[in-house]
Amino acid sequence: MYKRASRRNNFTIAYSQGGCTSYGQIEVFFLVDETSRMTCGAVIAPMPMSSEVLCESHDILGNVVNHIVPLHHPKKNRFDIIPLEDIIDVCFYIKFSDSEVGYAAHFPNHLEKD
Repeated sequence: MYKRASRRNNFTIAYSQGGCTSYGQIEVFFLVDETSRMTCGAVIAPMPMSSEVLCESHDILGNVVNHIVPLHHPKKNRFDIIPLEDIIDVCFYIKFSDSEVGYAAHFPNHLEKD
């Protein structure tokens, strides 16, 4: 009954904004070609962090679980514009139909592919 994923969300990211890590979904990339320089960036729909706690620490390992972040859904009435170099990581986004909160998980390994 198992089959590979046919659709992925590869537009949820962690990005740097004002010295802090923020999360959001990329709406569009842009390129501004001026005579003196070229600027590339992204328009982001920000996803505020939720105060919900996923789990304080792993029962067996005893470590704090900080690679999975609970987030509110993106609000499409306000956008952040960032340069591409401010993108920290592409995240795996998980949304359950019975929850108001989604989860962004940082990939533990960026080298291996399915």
